[in-house]
Amino acid sequence: MAKPTHQLEAAAAAAAEAQLALERRIAQVDAGWSDSARRTFESDHLAAIRADARHLRTELDELARLANATVKQLMRSQDPRR
Repeated sequence: MAKPTHQLEAAAAAAAEAQLALERRIAQVDAGWSDSARRTFESDHLAAIRADARHLRTELDELARLANATVKQLMRSQDPRR
């Protein structure tokens, strides 16, 4: 039987991979910019993009953790040996 939280855990893992890919790409692009362009884009856009990516990853990880804990608790409460 498939784990009930598999899709949520897969989404959390995908968010983590996407965040790392984003950070790598930012570093690549960043190397080619002048300091003034980098500072302007960073202050206007990039800080928020990075924060949103980290937040999404953290929230999905927490949701997956809570879902797993909930499933375990439900399984224990339905155990006929209790």
